[in-house]
Amino acid sequence: MENTHILNGDRLAEPIEVTYKDGVLSEIRFPTKYPLTLVQHTAFFKHIPYSEEVLEFNMGLIKLRVEKATPTHKKIALFCTMYSRYKGGLKYNMLPADKGRIKLIKIDEEILTFYFSKSTAFEIVGKDGKGKHSVNNLVTYYNLLLQEIASAGKSKFPDHWTEAYENGLKTHQERNDYWAHLRSIGLVPKKDRVGKTIDWEKASTETSNYSHRD
Repeated sequence: MENTHILNGDRLAEPIEVTYKDGVLSEIRFPTKYPLTLVQHTAFFKHIPYSEEVLEFNMGLIKLRVEKATPTHKKIALFCTMYSRYKGGLKYNMLPADKGRIKLIKIDEEILTFYFSKSTAFEIVGKDGKGKHSVNNLVTYYNLLLQEIASAGKSKFPDHWTEAYENGLKTHQERNDYWAHLRSIGLVPKKDRVGKTIDWEKASTETSNYSHRD
């Protein structure tokens, strides 16, 4: 049996792939665009095990996460299924080169859902907003897509209050949403003697009882 594992870490710009055949290390594929530093290289070879059984433990010692790679044929099947789903039943014309391309990236249903239906990046959706959505396009702009996914849940509002920003909001609903965001990060309004908001600050025992007042 042959198993491929993806090794990731906070200090790795690209993952390392290791393959074990019948439990024995048979292949290592290092990043090509961002090679390991000498220190990383030395640490890796000091800890990479001959036996697959202790891979996760050994990699944990150098703060690398281990994830079993999805076989290429399953990635292809998933991409084609998702393509058909979001393209009105159209079948994807999988090119021979696509098999080699899709092997290089990690994909799942969540990533592909964002790719086909939620991405707004010009490189992905194009000027018509429809997108070519090919395997080549996915691999080329994969890091951009992951950045979009990571930032999708972030609020559009700043994490601080200024009177100028609040006055620039066009509707009462936008102001309510802005206040709700500030409260969600633990801020409460600070009032002057006549009840005018002069700032938002971290909630304390003294101020929390008044956090509902705007």
